[in-house]
Amino acid sequence: MSRIAIDQSAGVEISAEMAAKLEALEDAHPGGPKHQWTAEEDAVLLKYWRIKRQVDVAELLGLDDNTCRYRYRDLMKQREVRNDE
Repeated sequence: MSRIAIDQSAGVEISAEMAAKLEALEDAHPGGPKHQWTAEEDAVLLKYWRIKRQVDVAELLGLDDNTCRYRYRDLMKQREVRNDE
């Protein structure tokens, strides 16, 4: 089994096979394409986020619970701004 050094500073070696699998994974995309929220998804979050298990709501929407949590927070902030106007 051939090994390649990935992080010399940590002294970590990963097999070539594992490195190939990792390279084939989709890159994380912070700041990249974001989920395009629909009006229905927003309505689901506003109605059910606080009264149902959040992880279940997120799973139903096909999204990560953190993604949904941040969207819910943003929706609530938008409501506050509209109420203050």
